[in-house]
Amino acid sequence: MSMSKSSKMLQYINYRMRVTILDSRQLIEKFMAFDSHMNLVLGDCEEFRKQPPTKGSKEEREDRRTLGPVLLRGEEPWAKPSQASR
Repeated sequence: MSMSKSSKMLQYINYRMRVTILDSRQLIEKFMAFDSHMNLVLGDCEEFRKQPPTKGSKEEREDRRTLGPVLLRGEEPWAKPSQASR
């Protein structure tokens, strides 16, 4: 018996997930809802992005921002949920 895409997504509702979007930003959030276009509603969202090293340093730094609730369009995430946990 095969599962439809929506029933596979339903099992992750209320899980905290890490989603990587096209510009390599990562969002860690609580997955709250989705629709037929695969638009995602995310709650308690935090964004992480890598910054190039500054002139005096050789290390990349990672910036973190708290975003709160986010609506991610279905075409934006090349959203592979890389992690899921309750």
